[in-house]
Amino acid sequence: MGYSSGEALHLCGCEHAETNLALNALAIGARLDGATVYVTAHPCSGCIGRLRRARVAQVVFADSYPDPDADLAAEWAGIIVRRFGG
Repeated sequence: MGYSSGEALHLCGCEHAETNLALNALAIGARLDGATVYVTAHPCSGCIGRLRRARVAQVVFADSYPDPDADLAAEWAGIIVRRFGG
């Protein structure tokens, strides 16, 4: 559709890794309370919300992601988000 990565997220038809994590954990009855999640890129704001509902405590990421609301969402959700090695 011509959008760059991180733009028009409301049109995205794919599932991000964080959503897959939460759905797969739910499917097998696993609890993520207090878990640390390691991901390739900083979660988008939507994924931060899903991780909050799954009660994840911390996310460690390798690369940035161009969602300007993601850090604010993480702060509001009480999730610690930090770059790997930082």
